[in-house]
Amino acid sequence: MNIASRRLVHTAAAAAASSSFKRAAAGRRHAAIHRVLRPRSFSNYPPQHVEFFKGLVGADHAVTSSEDPALLLAHSTDWIRRWAPKEGQGAQLLLRPGSEAEVAAIVSYAYEHGLPLVPQGGNTGLVGGSTPTGPGEFVLSLARLNKIHRLDKEEGVIECGAGCILEALDNAAREHGFEMPLDLGAKGSCQIGGNLATHAGGVRFVRHGPLKAYVLKLHVVDGTGRELVLGSDMRKDNTGFDLKSLFVGSEGCLGVITRATISLPRCFGALSTDGPKVAMIAVPTFAAAATLARRAKAKLGESLSALEWMDG
Repeated sequence: MNIASRRLVHTAAAAAASSSFKRAAAGRRHAAIHRVLRPRSFSNYPPQHVEFFKGLVGADHAVTSSEDPALLLAHSTDWIRRWAPKEGQGAQLLLRPGSEAEVAAIVSYAYEHGLPLVPQGGNTGLVGGSTPTGPGEFVLSLARLNKIHRLDKEEGVIECGAGCILEALDNAAREHGFEMPLDLGAKGSCQIGGNLATHAGGVRFVRHGPLKAYVLKLHVVDGTGRELVLGSDMRKDNTGFDLKSLFVGSEGCLGVITRATISLPRCFGALSTDGPKVAMIAVPTFAAAATLARRAKAKLGESLSALEWMDG
């Protein structure tokens, strides 16, 4: 065998070995990921986990499925009952922290012990994003973080906990001639933390645009339990990276939103002497509806505050 032939053989052997190594490494990575993501049965968890959480947030706010199965089933099922747990696979533990420090302590403990958790707001989403998917997961409810910390009626800025109900925030803003930039059909039960985590659109999008544009500052807890403050109270702050925007729409993948500071637009009804007008218009086709929307925006301009389709 000449030198050229030997080189070809060695090259082919090296390529085969490299390919085998890559396949083995990929298999190991897949197995490792499967071990991390596969939920374990909560019944196998040491009882000291439940004892720790009850001691942290109080026995009334750390509820197991054996204590209140109906409550845990409700938190394991989405709003339209599309995502419901199979027999014995719903969340086995519900935690309702009452402060941002308690949220950080819960996430830190879960990170340290490898416990899977699902952050949950008002559980009004339609895609199962806040619904537990396995028996090893527990629900972290932000409902008790429902305090309005500050409402600046001069600047039009509201600072609120992640558990604040959207309708309550809108009512508070309207008392001073402002409104929330977001409005939803579920505003009576959805929470602002969930609205931000999913970057909800709503019917006022046509007037105010995306919710992200109104977020000035976020308090978040990252996946290791660290408390972070991202952004500032200033409307015009172009210094550094806009890290807070990474958490808007992240759906709990990067961390848990615990508090938000939001800029409030002026309420159009407060500037009008006879209040807002509402019209329901029937059109024969979707194309006609799109044409109607374009004409409404062209004719009404900034006075068009909301637009919503209803099919059927």
